[in-house]
Amino acid sequence: MQPSKLSISELFQQREQYLIPLFQRGYVWTLTNQIMPLWEDVADRLNALKEHREDAHKIGSAEKLRPLRKHFLGAIVVGSPATFDSKAVPTREVIDGQQRITTLQIMLLALRDAIAPLDDPAIGDDVLSLTYNKGNYEAKKDHFKVWPTNAGRDVMQVLSSAGSMKEVCNRYPAKDKSRQKVERPLMVQAYLFFYSMLSVRPERC
Repeated sequence: MQPSKLSISELFQQREQYLIPLFQRGYVWTLTNQIMPLWEDVADRLNALKEHREDAHKIGSAEKLRPLRKHFLGAIVVGSPATFDSKAVPTREVIDGQQRITTLQIMLLALRDAIAPLDDPAIGDDVLSLTYNKGNYEAKKDHFKVWPTNAGRDVMQVLSSAGSMKEVCNRYPAKDKSRQKVERPLMVQAYLFFYSMLSVRPERC
């Protein structure tokens, strides 16, 4: 096993699918205990990157600045690619880090939908490559970057194909027909949180 340090974009830019084995537990990360702390780390690095670029602009070169510190998001252990068939996407079994890799993909799906109003094809294509496996695959599921255990597959399909926060809210309303409050799935809660943090036009759901 050869460990390597990858950025989030490098993790998802390959045309591959990360398969969560059926014996692994379902998605359990909550907003308070894991999602918000993760976002604070991401936001901290985004602010640091912004400041670094502003300082580089002031002095005319980034080479004169101390290299920007990178943040370690945690370890993810995956197997070697399987399925070498042109009609099916190569899959990597997630041995460890299934909660983290699923959360990162949900964050990217929220980003995809949050930037849609910008109507910028270049940025849209960049993000799409991180959330969708392009190809003429026989199985629709092969287009998904992360394929959870049975407990989360329906939710992942909705988040991947909905295309907007409004549609996600329609599929997972906050109240049932009798106007009683409904607890949304944790993956949906994570998506809505990231969307609210990333959106240029925050909406209520």
